[in-house]
Amino acid sequence: MKTMLRMTDQQQLADRLRELIAFQPTTGDHAASLKLLQFAKKKLESYEMQAEIRTNEAYHFLVAGTKSLTQSKLLLQSHIDVVPAPAAMFNLIQKSGSLKARGAYDMLFAVASFLVALEKLHVNGTLKQLDIGVMLSSDEEIGGFHTTKPFVRDYICDVCFLPDAGGAVQLSTSAKGILQMELAFRGKSGHAARPSSYDNPIYRLASCITALERKFPNANPSATVCSLTTIHGGNALNQVPDDATLTIDVRYVPTDDPVAIEQTVKSIAKQFNGSCKRLVCEPAFVIDSLNPFVQEFIKVYEGYTGRHVRAIEAPGSSDARFFSNKGVPVIMIRPEGGGLHGPDEYISLASLAEFTDILGIYLEKFER
Repeated sequence: MKTMLRMTDQQQLADRLRELIAFQPTTGDHAASLKLLQFAKKKLESYEMQAEIRTNEAYHFLVAGTKSLTQSKLLLQSHIDVVPAPAAMFNLIQKSGSLKARGAYDMLFAVASFLVALEKLHVNGTLKQLDIGVMLSSDEEIGGFHTTKPFVRDYICDVCFLPDAGGAVQLSTSAKGILQMELAFRGKSGHAARPSSYDNPIYRLASCITALERKFPNANPSATVCSLTTIHGGNALNQVPDDATLTIDVRYVPTDDPVAIEQTVKSIAKQFNGSCKRLVCEPAFVIDSLNPFVQEFIKVYEGYTGRHVRAIEAPGSSDARFFSNKGVPVIMIRPEGGGLHGPDEYISLASLAEFTDILGIYLEKFER
């Protein structure tokens, strides 16, 4: 029989999310992140789970489990770090069925949902019978290289539940890879009053941008796209600079080869006497939607809601790539919400409550 969350349960979710957001865990604020993780650790230990906080290069992360800290059948994973915002945005506003604040949708709602779902299972006496792990990271917004990447290397799980993409009835089964590069152009500096006497690298950089625009028209968001992200050049208003640099961010579809893309960009830069250096290259995220763990979740979701789940491609990257690159299936679906990284970030409380119910039902499938 389908069970609905009562209003008290919805309020519990809202209150838990409010507590988490109040820590203001912006990326790089290690003290704030640590306090939030200590809060989560205390909660998880009260559910009789093992839990510990680890640190790598000043970035903290939490690992917990009903059975082990090194492996689980199902891993619940979320990042706790959020992008910067005015202080007022860390005061959660509950209005018209929505919860509005920085981190409400990206993605402290997941931590709140995990804690509430696990608490309900603990109270019911079910949690101790399950093989569940939890991992909370604090550097996803800058790539996850200090926490999730090294964690995944040593951790074993059958499936990862990571609600950092997708949407209500939308399951993310793929996401683009990341290729970031710096293009450098050298010239000859001199007085701005005599431009013909010197070599201004900014002109060659500008010509290179035009060539990049032709190669990556960016009209189709489902294709590989290239964004210009930073431009640097010059030190004085009346001086022709001797160097100029451009950084680009390429998001490539799983079927494209990042090495081939890099060679193409290098060739374009070379046309204008420029050089190209790779800064970041991260794999695309792809899962098999027919995977038994994924199919079981879809069955639970559709059985609970009566709505059909459809597969989509996520526009951005996430920590899911570390798991999928290791062959671990990742379930990426989240409640109704929006405005992430913006002033109107919000999540629907009713949708979050439904999401938490579904999660609780799915967790019960993972007995030891």
